[in-house]
Amino acid sequence: NIGDEGCTALSLHMVAGNHTLRNLFLSGNCIRRKGATAIAGAIMHGCSLSRLHLASNRLGSQGIRVLAQAVAEAENRVQQLLQRQGGIKIGYNIKPVTLEELHVDDTCLKSKGLATLSSMLITNFNLHTVSLANNNVDDQDMALLSQALAQNKKLPLKSLILSFNEISCTGVECLMNAVWGSPTLREIKLDNNKMQDRGAQLCSVVLGSIRLEVLDISFNRISTVGIKALMKSLSENDSLQKLALCGIPMDQNASKAVSYALAYNQSLERFNIDSCSVGYSGQRHIVAGIVSNRNVKLRVLTGFPLGPITMTLGIPQLPEDWGNDRVLSFIRYMWSHWTSAQAFDSNNNNNTVRGPAPPSMVAAAAKKAFGSLSHSDEAKIHFQNEHHSQADEDNPIIAPETAILVRSNSGQNLQIPTWSSQIETATPDPEVAYSQESWDSDTDSFDRSSYTCSSESLQNVSVSAATVDPERRNKNLGWLRSHLQSLNEVGNLAFNNADLWQLHQYFFSPAYTAEDDLENDPSEDH
Repeated sequence: NIGDEGCTALSLHMVAGNHTLRNLFLSGNCIRRKGATAIAGAIMHGCSLSRLHLASNRLGSQGIRVLAQAVAEAENRVQQLLQRQGGIKIGYNIKPVTLEELHVDDTCLKSKGLATLSSMLITNFNLHTVSLANNNVDDQDMALLSQALAQNKKLPLKSLILSFNEISCTGVECLMNAVWGSPTLREIKLDNNKMQDRGAQLCSVVLGSIRLEVLDISFNRISTVGIKALMKSLSENDSLQKLALCGIPMDQNASKAVSYALAYNQSLERFNIDSCSVGYSGQRHIVAGIVSNRNVKLRVLTGFPLGPITMTLGIPQLPEDWGNDRVLSFIRYMWSHWTSAQAFDSNNNNNTVRGPAPPSMVAAAAKKAFGSLSHSDEAKIHFQNEHHSQADEDNPIIAPETAILVRSNSGQNLQIPTWSSQIETATPDPEVAYSQESWDSDTDSFDRSSYTCSSESLQNVSVSAATVDPERRNKNLGWLRSHLQSLNEVGNLAFNNADLWQLHQYFFSPAYTAEDDLENDPSEDH
């Protein structure tokens, strides 16, 4: 909480004239218009900032206005300098450092501030990321922003964050028309808005004209109609890597559409469907689409545990401590091993065929993969490499072996579990027959899953006593019991959307890194 005075001092003594500092993280520091004016002055004076994080500060429309004007003026100077360099024919023209990322989430910018920001974008040729989450941006504001994006086709925008706003289908339509055919845009986040099926349909259409890699439309008013349209585009898409549909109810028809898309898609690596109320039948449809895709790339799926469902689809029982990350690793390895065993060349059409494999092929591929892992050290190494190739950035901070699941029925107090309490595992459908092989001895050498699929999957994880640190777990339980009253008071409060945004902002505005903590030098942190 450095406030305006701290921000002014920082801007005057560290930012202005500093041609080394590239990143400035000042999120959540009670900065207002005066502090924003100081940062704008530093930009005008000359600096080398490329990333500026000012989220969760009360900058207001006036603070945003002075910042936008400063960025526009600095951009104008850069363009003039580049034009002068254009007459030089020698090959070492140096491009000055310009602002590439601007994060002004939750800054009370209002319509006037957004209008100024939109005007700045018309003449900008360097911004890659613009984040405007939780600013009450409505359809009229979106019309101004979209007009600016449509006018400036040279803006190399890669990421546009519009989460937690008031955007409906009208605003989404303006945006999609503006970014249609963009050669640079890779990420759009429209979660927690007022989008309905029409907005999802517009997003699905744009997927055909933009090589989008990240799309988040979670917690919008989308029904099965919108999901079907989106899944139809996903089945034919070859660029999207991350898709989030959390908080969108999925009935059986929607689950079938998701299954169809996952059976054909060859690019998606992360799929988030938490809080979607997917029933058991819908889960089976979704997992069937995944395991039948011979070219599946999926590495992360959240929303429900995969392990118990895969057993009903011809795959023998997996170790109970395997989370979704490891199950998906096995599925990818399964098809890789099947292709090698069948001596298919990588350029052969049989290896690139799209669409679901027949159930008999799925069962045969799983059996061969299990057999290879049981008898071949080389296969085990291959499988381990497949699993560890997953990015570490997706791992949660909390280790699953010391995590504690705290349950509470609606309207009742929280229940703190005892040390001896056991987590019950889900039992498979007794009507489904499957061939189960013993893996107790063959998987002892495998590392345990680094994390489970989601909080819901903890209900299906059995943690062995050998992997649990009793002292650490007892310490966690003791802390929970000592704060039980406060936790109950918080748990019984009515849900507020603003609280969700504050949690989001807390975890996704990295003000420090591990290296910063080791340095222990305040001047380096900013």
